[in-house]
Amino acid sequence: MNRTDVELKAAAQGVIESHKKSILIVDDEEDLIWSISKTLTKTDEQLEVICAQDGDAALQVLSERPVDVVVSDVRMPGRDGLQLLEEIKFNYPQTQVIIMTAYGTEEMQARITSRTPYYLEKPFEIQYLKKLIYVALETPPSRSSHRQYDPPAEPATNVYSLSYLPMFSSLAFLPK
Repeated sequence: MNRTDVELKAAAQGVIESHKKSILIVDDEEDLIWSISKTLTKTDEQLEVICAQDGDAALQVLSERPVDVVVSDVRMPGRDGLQLLEEIKFNYPQTQVIIMTAYGTEEMQARITSRTPYYLEKPFEIQYLKKLIYVALETPPSRSSHRQYDPPAEPATNVYSLSYLPMFSSLAFLPK
């Protein structure tokens, strides 16, 4: 390879890397974050997956680099997923957040969806999570100019809850 070929290859690699989307998976269950990470990176080279086992580690990652989507469990030791969600919405409003929980109740879903439209109940099919991540990646960040959180008066609209997807006959409304 001559110098021009090397420069072109390096430039192309830079373009490819600049288009990568970063996904931060936050859960205290190592097997789950490993499984999600492997599935996402195996099927899409444009996704960079970062893992953290608690809310504090996730905030450390966010302080060091931009992240496009955070996927977080609710129940974790230390800073839980709802506290993490509040911190992200306040300090990193450009980051989309998907909350997953094994302890879904109507009250829990209402609390989560008043802050983020992305909610997922465990157990779930990994392909559902993957589709939800792609929906979040395509959704523009909040255009709010202020950083104070004001709870909405009305329930959230356009809520992407995958806890009830099995009753739909297809996932046609989600991107493929």
